[in-house]
Amino acid sequence: MSETPAMGAGSTAPTDPVAPPPEQPQRSAHPVADRINKVIGAFGIPATIAVALLMIHTVVNALARKTPLGSLHGTLEIGAYWYMPAIFLLGMVWAQQRNEHIEARLAYDLAPRPVQKNFLLLGDIVSFVLALGFTWYGLQEALAKTAIKATAGVSAMPIWPTMYLVPLGFALMAIAIAVQAVETLRLPKRATHEQLAEFDEPHPTGLDHDEIEVQHDSGNGTRTSRLIWRLVVAVILVGCSVAMFTTDDKGTVGILGIVLMIVLMMLKIPVGVAMTVPALMGLYAMLGERATIGVLARMPYESTASWSLTVLPMFIVMGMLLSRSGVTEHLYTFAKQWFGWLPGGLAVGTTAAGAGLASISGSSFGMAYALTRAGVPEMLKAGYDKKLATGSVLFSGSVAHLLPPSLFMVIYAGVAEVPVGPQLMAGLGPGLVLVAVYMVAVVVISIIRPEMAGGGKGIARPRGTWSGRWSSLGSIWPIPVLVLVVLLGMFTGTFTATEVGALGALCAIPIAIWAQRGKGTVLKTLWQSFTDTVSTMGALALLLIGAHVFTRFLSVTGLIDHLVDGVSKVGFGRVEFLFLLIGVYIILGMFMDSLAMMLVTVPILMPTLAALGVSPVWFGVFIVVLCELAVITPPVGILTYVVHSIVQDPEVNVGHKITLPDMFKAVLMVLPWPILLLVAMIFVPDAVTWLPSLMSQE
Repeated sequence: MSETPAMGAGSTAPTDPVAPPPEQPQRSAHPVADRINKVIGAFGIPATIAVALLMIHTVVNALARKTPLGSLHGTLEIGAYWYMPAIFLLGMVWAQQRNEHIEARLAYDLAPRPVQKNFLLLGDIVSFVLALGFTWYGLQEALAKTAIKATAGVSAMPIWPTMYLVPLGFALMAIAIAVQAVETLRLPKRATHEQLAEFDEPHPTGLDHDEIEVQHDSGNGTRTSRLIWRLVVAVILVGCSVAMFTTDDKGTVGILGIVLMIVLMMLKIPVGVAMTVPALMGLYAMLGERATIGVLARMPYESTASWSLTVLPMFIVMGMLLSRSGVTEHLYTFAKQWFGWLPGGLAVGTTAAGAGLASISGSSFGMAYALTRAGVPEMLKAGYDKKLATGSVLFSGSVAHLLPPSLFMVIYAGVAEVPVGPQLMAGLGPGLVLVAVYMVAVVVISIIRPEMAGGGKGIARPRGTWSGRWSSLGSIWPIPVLVLVVLLGMFTGTFTATEVGALGALCAIPIAIWAQRGKGTVLKTLWQSFTDTVSTMGALALLLIGAHVFTRFLSVTGLIDHLVDGVSKVGFGRVEFLFLLIGVYIILGMFMDSLAMMLVTVPILMPTLAALGVSPVWFGVFIVVLCELAVITPPVGILTYVVHSIVQDPEVNVGHKITLPDMFKAVLMVLPWPILLLVAMIFVPDAVTWLPSLMSQE
């Protein structure tokens, strides 16, 4: 739940639950615009209430299910058709105001500043028109369902009232976009880099965006360079659009749609919009107006009204609560006390602490922020090589979405239509193996080259005491308790994934209250955790809608069938095809946001994988490992830019200059180990699926 905000040549990830974003950063500074934003932003409050109601309702139903009374009537239908549309669709306005929609922005970052302003306006116009389309046709669909008093589910739950959330949510989003477009127009003709940075996303770790972006300032450029940029983009966009309507070959329409989608993504247009617009154009070209209107009218509600997605807000709010409570800050102290005696012990402890943070949040960026600030200064003071110091943080970031609860796993499960619980458990074994491999790799590196871990520099290796170890264990006790609740609840089948998420979120509330006792910030912590959850869900809503529309488009083009036939004709078996995918995904990860990469490719690949006998649960782990590689691989490598930005702070680098080339060398230390894991997974697939298979037997 932008994963996925944009970082340098990277892309946004609003799906980071432990990140502490600003209260409600907005582009606008004009008083009228601020008043409009406050009015439309108030509609996010019902979504916040819906998150709390979903949590309470789910927990009460889970407990009632264990009594003679049985489950509460209509729980699944209320969760799917009432709570989820409210959370997703009303949350979009906060996501828009906070600029948290997932974006890939490689071309945008390279363009001259005046051209960047043009791209901002283009994105606002395209998003505004799309929002109006969903508003109008969503309203028509809601009125039609009202006329027949539409119901759904075994309990015949009325759904027609909540269908009005589609036009309401998109209308509010359109207003927010219009406000932002006006503020874009108010920028001076030669806007400075800092002025443009104010229009970008808040960093998911709470850093100012311009602190990260300054290294990518491309200047105003020459008149010729600006003209070339505008002409090239215009020719590609207009050419692809015209060609889609002038060809009779559906496969060609599909290829043009994919090209158009990628170009729009690179221009900093939200990924969900970039997926939806070419798909709608292609559907109109192939099937006509009626089919396109049907997609506009029905897809937003169908994409968001889903019980399988209810696990998302529960895990997100759990991570938010624990992060804001301050409990997670003690993890590094714990890891240092218990692993500091090893060769490279501080780096080993950083990796272990990262795994602990991931186990409660499924986050890469919030974890990176916490560990970089806590661990890197200590390692540098202890004489560690800066590549090992920063590399240990990247080690940790590359396992965050493997360990449950993982937002990437949940989203994949929704797209691939596999059970959420088994998919989450499938990542546990490979995730723990990768953590262990990283820790062993650090120890081996520190033994072979002791100077990288401070050896021979006259600096004593930190050694924890048993009293300090037990004391540190006492400060983090809520984390292992909560992890056990989540894992055992799912594994034993006692609770569903949503139920353990709701239980975890409910348990996190007293933990947050206990951790914040005496600080006078309890209510603020609780409120911000729930509002940040809504904002994250709103960002995911646009992405999921775009993924469903694009999947419909691809199915009509026949490209998926051509891919299956092509693989069959080439004679690729399971192993050869998967090795090919490793290379393809590593290349894609250099230029695309990891979550966008997953949502674009999974619908295309699933039929081919089924023909090759690849388990969809196994493939979920496979693709998430590759997505984690994408998070650190330059030039997009968003996590690499995040860590590099943080270590520019003198309090973090303690006098050491850490450059981007240093960060890229640290990436090279990380890359081999996930690839080795992927190879092992290909040849020993049962190592991934055995735990979910035991779970299904329960």
